[in-house]
Amino acid sequence: MINNTCINPGFKQGSGMYEVKNHTVHFNYADGRKVKIAFLGTGYDIKNQSPAKLTMSFDENTMYRQ
Repeated sequence: MINNTCINPGFKQGSGMYEVKNHTVHFNYADGRKVKIAFLGTGYDIKNQSPAKLTMSFDENTMYRQ
């Protein structure tokens, strides 16, 4: 994950779709941005493709669906 908000394409809010594949979440924003973030898989149920929260990255940040 890029911590510098000036060059981080995922910093700006937006809508779109996401896909979980190979321990990575691929975010495809409606405005054309594409962002990939490492996904630990902790507590992830493959049968629930749209969970309320996901644990992300090496430092276990929690991302909540809005």
